[in-house]
Amino acid sequence: MTNRCTQGARKLISASQIRKTYTDASNTITVFDDLSFTVKAGETIALMGESGAGKSTLLHLLGGFDQPDSGTISIDGHTITDMKDGPLSRFRRQHLGMIFQQYNLIPSLCARDNISFVRRLNGLCAEDEFTRELISVLKLEQRLDHYPAQLSGGEQQRVAIARALASRPSMILADEPTGNLDERTANQVMEQLMQAVALHNSTLLLVTHSAQTADYLNSTWHLEQGQLQC
Repeated sequence: MTNRCTQGARKLISASQIRKTYTDASNTITVFDDLSFTVKAGETIALMGESGAGKSTLLHLLGGFDQPDSGTISIDGHTITDMKDGPLSRFRRQHLGMIFQQYNLIPSLCARDNISFVRRLNGLCAEDEFTRELISVLKLEQRLDHYPAQLSGGEQQRVAIARALASRPSMILADEPTGNLDERTANQVMEQLMQAVALHNSTLLLVTHSAQTADYLNSTWHLEQGQLQC
């Protein structure tokens, strides 16, 4: 079975005939079998489904953190399933932004340096007009010299979002980014995330269990029995 969930515009992501299995004791668990889909540039998609449906597995495959048993994944014209570790790591740093439920900030760096970290790795200046606008949208101007331990959960997640977007990646992958936040803070973070994504018209694929969170994005896809229902 093949899913063609997005058509028209430039294809940013193209996945073809993806198969992914895991072995649990003596049992083989099939997560995906012949999964194909495309995502167009600038699309924002909420990925939903029951626990164990494979949502995080799909993000890990798209981020190059895991490899399919067979099939190909291309992002922005680069076939990441053909890449070795070194080129894949460079590609991820230059083209992908990652946001997780856990903030994963570097404790010894202030918010300003956490945000500029990936830019520096990519040989970019620590700050430019885009990052200043990003910081403004995320309402972090007064918190830049604070360390992660001095920030609230919502503030830490906004720093993590700024870090993910600071080098202008073409694709953002987010795994339950508001899962550790109360409802009010989660709504604030989602509003600011969507404004930040719009600054560079980035493509966003966001895993969530929350229908309220999903409403912030253009489209909602449901992962059921290894296939996408769009």
